[in-house]
Amino acid sequence: MKLENVKLLHTDKDIPITYNDNEQNYENVFILDSKNNNINGITYTCPIYFEENIIENEILNKKNIYVENAFLFYSFFYQIAFGHFIEQNLPKFNFYFKLKNQINDLKICIPKKRYNLITDNIIKLLNICQEDILILDHDTIINTKKFFYNNYYCAESNVDKIETFNLIREKLLINKNVLFNRNVYLKKNTDIITQNDCHNIGKTREIVNEELLIEVLHLLTFQTPIFTA
Repeated sequence: MKLENVKLLHTDKDIPITYNDNEQNYENVFILDSKNNNINGITYTCPIYFEENIIENEILNKKNIYVENAFLFYSFFYQIAFGHFIEQNLPKFNFYFKLKNQINDLKICIPKKRYNLITDNIIKLLNICQEDILILDHDTIINTKKFFYNNYYCAESNVDKIETFNLIREKLLINKNVLFNRNVYLKKNTDIITQNDCHNIGKTREIVNEELLIEVLHLLTFQTPIFTA
């Protein structure tokens, strides 16, 4: 999907929003038109509502940068959880690569609030050049002539999922002939996960007796990898 002449705004504080009539959440990313009105249907597929003066106050005293072509790699509040990220966000990289093959100077814009350990590792694995990455920070407004995006429903295409996962398998040198003889358990309650803004993994759905569970799994030859920054 594509828009023209828009601004990308990132707020430092979490902005309370309402959507789907009565559901509530927080947002940090807003896409604005030439009159600084929020454009709906990008970060959420439905309209979002918030205090009218927030945008006006947030755009004050920010530096502006200008790019010709930008793609927003966006994750809304729940998608920082590992499962949601893999299912709904990861396929967006495939969408980006398809555009990048057509638009050489396309920048991938990633909100700083969501640039966590998972995103960083995937970007390195996929060899996305640092020169092609723009971090959307709270002190900057990105002005772009051509703006590309896909919201989280659009990213649920099976084709994008399969192609992205196959690309990652290729980068990890995984093929059909690999003998899978390891039992692995990914520990949820780790400091490195919560410190890198992936808190839904080990906080929202915390396993209160996880250490006891791991002891049993070790007896069953399971390994527990150690996460590092």
